[in-house]
Amino acid sequence: YDEQRWRRWIDGAAVFGAWHRGRLAGLAAGFADAPAQEDSAGDRTAVSMSSTGRGWHLVSMWVRPDLRGQGAADELVEAVCRLAGDDGAARVLLWVTDVNGRARAFYERLGFASTGRRQLVRPQEPEHFEEQLARRHRVHARRGVVTPPRLPSAAGSRPARSRLPRSAALRPRAEC
Repeated sequence: YDEQRWRRWIDGAAVFGAWHRGRLAGLAAGFADAPAQEDSAGDRTAVSMSSTGRGWHLVSMWVRPDLRGQGAADELVEAVCRLAGDDGAARVLLWVTDVNGRARAFYERLGFASTGRRQLVRPQEPEHFEEQLARRHRVHARRGVVTPPRLPSAAGSRPARSRLPRSAALRPRAEC
């Protein structure tokens, strides 16, 4: 993508951080679909980050390796999904590489499923593909309530909870 597109995404993105003992333990960002409009050359491009109700994108997901598997990633994804739902998004989209089975299993556990769309990660690596996953929300128009789909669970299991200490709770941060 060109610099202008990256700048539009940054301007419209919400970034969440998970903190552990005063240090950044993980992050995730999300941004709304932009309306597609034709530019002067007739190409369809996204020109604004205002929400269109089509969906949001989950990007830049990362958790410190020594804290993986302790719930921070679940909280980060849920923070982006909650914000997307509050904005009226019907779905949250993301891309996961074919070689990242752990990430794919994680997202599927949280209710994401393949959209069937695939693309090359980098043109210079023709064997390296990624697949788009989506998680849909049900919007209750009367009450304005957004409900994520029920997550699959094993019989008798309880919802996953973060095992990180309280200091790791999600807090949006304005400063860099």
